[in-house]
Order: sequence, then C-alpha cells, then structure tokens
Amino acid sequence: MVSRRTIFGALAAAAAGLSGCGLGGGSLDSALTAAAEGVDGVTSASLEQATEAEFRRIIRGEVQTDAADRPAALEIFDGVMSALVGAVRERRDAEDLLSRAVDPIALHDAAGTAYSVWDLRPDLEAERTRTGRVSLSDFA
Repeated sequence: MVSRRTIFGALAAAAAGLSGCGLGGGSLDSALTAAAEGVDGVTSASLEQATEAEFRRIIRGEVQTDAADRPAALEIFDGVMSALVGAVRERRDAEDLLSRAVDPIALHDAAGTAYSVWDLRPDLEAERTRTGRVSLSDFA
C-alpha cells in the first residue's frame, strides 16, 4: 500500500512539472523584462508569462515610461511589443508567437496614465470578441 505522503509528493512533483510548461519559464520572464527595459523611454518593467484556464499562455505585467503624452507613450509601447516579439522568437519557434496572448500588459506614462494593447492597436478590437485576447503575433 502506498502512503498518502508518497501520493501527495508525486502529485506535487507532477504539478511542478506542469507549471513549467513553458520550459525555462523563469528565463523567458527575465528575457521579456530585459527586452522591454531595453526600449528607449522605458524606465522599468515587470513582465511575466503565465498559464490561464484551458492552458492559454499569456504575457502580463506593467511597463513604466518617461513619456510625456499619449503619442509618445504609444510609440514606446509599439517598441516594447516589437522587443517582446524578438525575445520570444529568440527563445522559441515562430509558432509560439501565435499561442501567446499579451493582454493584460499595461504601459504607464510619466503622469501615471495607463495604456493597454487596445490603445495601441484599436484595429484589433474586432478580434477581441473572437479570441478574448490579442496574440503576440499581432505585433510581429
């Protein structure tokens, strides 16, 4: 007979293995943050990947900038999204871009106003009802 401790240990190990479905998730989290912080105008970033219900993978977090107004903030946001595409491509295959959603990522200007991917790409609003999220590949 197998003890409960053994069963729970095995379940914990399996859960830990499944939570790392991104293979090297921590390193990709660091790469995403570093990529965003490398964009001119970004003062700090905190980004991570996560797995939602139905195993949808998302990139979420916040980016702080020194942007003085909306146009400058959106220009920086565009650079951040391009940098994230590059970071994922460098560590994964191109198909991985299609499977990663990027909402919610909030970008803040110097005054603290928050912008979302919907502010950056309002043309994707029609897709929102279909998928509920914006794919990283939309910024490739």
